[in-house]
Amino acid sequence: MCIRDRPSNIVNYVEVDKNNVKWIASGPKLVRMVNQQMTIFSPDSEFNIYELGEIAIDKNDNKWIRSLFNGVLKFDKNGLWYQYDKAKGFPGSDTVTAVAIDSNNRVWVGSFDGVSMWDGVTWTHYSGQQYLPHRIINALEVDKNNNLWIGTFGGLVKYDGHTWKMFDTSEYHLPSYYIISLDVNKKNEIFIGTKGGLAKFDGEKWININPTADNDKLNNNVWSINAMERDLWIGFKYDYDRIAAKFDSSEWFFFGPENSALPPNDMQCIAVDDSNHVFFATYRGGLVEFWDDRSYRDSTNLLVADFVANPLKGYEPLTVQFTDKSLGKPTSWKWDFGDGATSSQKNPLHTYQNSGTYTVTLIVSNINKSDTLIKENY
Repeated sequence: MCIRDRPSNIVNYVEVDKNNVKWIASGPKLVRMVNQQMTIFSPDSEFNIYELGEIAIDKNDNKWIRSLFNGVLKFDKNGLWYQYDKAKGFPGSDTVTAVAIDSNNRVWVGSFDGVSMWDGVTWTHYSGQQYLPHRIINALEVDKNNNLWIGTFGGLVKYDGHTWKMFDTSEYHLPSYYIISLDVNKKNEIFIGTKGGLAKFDGEKWININPTADNDKLNNNVWSINAMERDLWIGFKYDYDRIAAKFDSSEWFFFGPENSALPPNDMQCIAVDDSNHVFFATYRGGLVEFWDDRSYRDSTNLLVADFVANPLKGYEPLTVQFTDKSLGKPTSWKWDFGDGATSSQKNPLHTYQNSGTYTVTLIVSNINKSDTLIKENY
């Protein structure tokens, strides 16, 4: 079913397809975004979906989507939904944690009970110590050689189609046995996010990117990774001062509520489209888009309007503190509070005399550009 509706602020995943269309897991709904226009698709009500997560797109343009507590879903190119759970023959746990597609168009699904593979006809299930160091799976990734990498609670595994190779902290340079996230770049380097930091394996050697005296700002809890051709993005959980970080081969740049439009929420996923726009999926903070034109080095060339207000409700007359949170370096501010009053202050204090909801507009400008943010019924 397709409906026009508002997506949830719970954004768990963003996947960019071959046509540069963004597919977003937003609460219990799937959102298709084309040029900022959103269309929402709701799974059939009989599936009783609580929340959607990671999305993988196969060669037939089917979207395979993990769901929390309800198995894995398939949304096909005709707009039809299919559910695979224990009741319908799915061999893993209904608590699905990860999904990936290999070069043979096989679907790999990680859950709280190992890894399952769908070949288009039947499911094959892998669980137990002969395959995995721990039955709970956190992440799946397929590299350029069609090897399946599996992140578990108990270490990292590579499956080449014949052999299951296990990696742990005792013999390999993994900062923690608790693997959270995985990604592969165009050089076929595998990046591993753990509860103890970040690691990289280039096929020959391991590099442990733990916090050091030279890099004491790097959060240990690497929840999401996007390994671009030139840059590396990582997202954090449980650190609301630094939500994301970017490494450009020479230094780290950190982003949070104080210097970006990122809200103080857990970073669920980071995706990059063909135009080098970066999309941040945050839990309860919505979706944030960043135009990565490398102008972050000179923040006067990067300007994104943002603000917060406090309190958001109360009895009239209500005095509200508006605080500018714009990314970049604005030199002028133009506020419209929605009740006929305006201000040119950076952080104005405004009193609403009458009850109701108001649409607040902020226009920020500097010598190079301007940007506008409108918050309706704020």
